[in-house]
Amino acid sequence: MITLKNKYKGQTLNLVGSGPSGRYLKKDHFVSGPIIALNRAILSVDPFDFKDVYSMQKDGGNRRISMDQTKLNPNCDHSGDCGDICGAVIRPKKAILLVHNRESLYCFPDYKPRFVFSWEVLELPGNEFSMIFAIQIGKLFGCSGFRFISFDAHTHDDVRTYSPGSANMPNHHYQSQVPKIAQYITGFDSEWITPKKEQE
Repeated sequence: MITLKNKYKGQTLNLVGSGPSGRYLKKDHFVSGPIIALNRAILSVDPFDFKDVYSMQKDGGNRRISMDQTKLNPNCDHSGDCGDICGAVIRPKKAILLVHNRESLYCFPDYKPRFVFSWEVLELPGNEFSMIFAIQIGKLFGCSGFRFISFDAHTHDDVRTYSPGSANMPNHHYQSQVPKIAQYITGFDSEWITPKKEQE
């Protein structure tokens, strides 16, 4: 991760969430700068021909040996043989893969390019949810601002998760995450984008 320090100094980081507005995502929702797609959001971003796209697959496979947050263990029954989709973990088609040393270290070990991040390098006191890790990676990149796309729980209390080809499913963990964000983006330019269906 250190090799990425200040790689995008002064640029805006596009962060893409998994809110249901992702169904209407288009190229013009992005600004110039790197992109981090969180978890399943990479399925919405992969079809675009963007450069500098990162796929954060932080949370690990759904058959991990330990889901206890005090005893995080990245090993799971699928380690080394994940296929393309392992629970909520998605193998990107061409994006740069970001995995967490305590949760998803063994996900897609053969994939390149691939970077392993930790909360120590990102100056976090412990484990947090993916969005906070992505914000901290943006700071490591040297970015001066954030463009949050399809974080519907933050913009209008919609806690559903979108995945192309699937029904929107509620994720009530988002409600507890919303109040935590402000302390991490204070002092940075921030913009929130909610793609909408075009008028017919």
